[in-house]
Amino acid sequence: MASKTVSEQGEIEVVGTAVFLDTGFLYLRRASTDSLVPNVLGVPGGHKEETDVSVRAAARRETHEEAGIELAESEFIELGTFRNSLKDSTGNVIAKLFAHGFLVVEPQLSLADVKMNPREHSEKLTFDMDTMWLLYNKFVGLRQDGAGKITMDESGFFPLDVDLIRNGFPLMAEIVNKKLTELSLSNEGKIKVLA
Repeated sequence: MASKTVSEQGEIEVVGTAVFLDTGFLYLRRASTDSLVPNVLGVPGGHKEETDVSVRAAARRETHEEAGIELAESEFIELGTFRNSLKDSTGNVIAKLFAHGFLVVEPQLSLADVKMNPREHSEKLTFDMDTMWLLYNKFVGLRQDGAGKITMDESGFFPLDVDLIRNGFPLMAEIVNKKLTELSLSNEGKIKVLA
């Protein structure tokens, strides 16, 4: 097993990829036996390993390992980075993360094409952008810790930076709409640019 990369600040470098399928964005529920984030919904992702030549290569590898989807590195659109701290139920920091976010638009793939590892994940589902926006806005309004993060206990989703949600969702909607237009696919009922 390759070791994960850690920055000089002691942050673990991680990647996460929002994968847009025919019915929306892919989410995987972590297994109840997961030692770090049991039962939490999140996008395919994980640690950047020393053997990964780039963060894009890490995103590609993690998407393949967690969702069974083989994609070219060129398909991964970089969305940006953010820092985050995972905390246990008592509020103790258990990991400091430096995360790289990516987006992949693959509307020709469906949930049936996703082959998750049952030892790592217990459920696969998709959310359209409107549903994601409503869910995350609801959670943004809940109690937040001092760093402006939403805790896993409050949302059931992997914790994200509030600004990343507010700024990232419209960007993702714009990119997906552009890609669907390029592919001459109907966008009806799938995603719209958010105000």
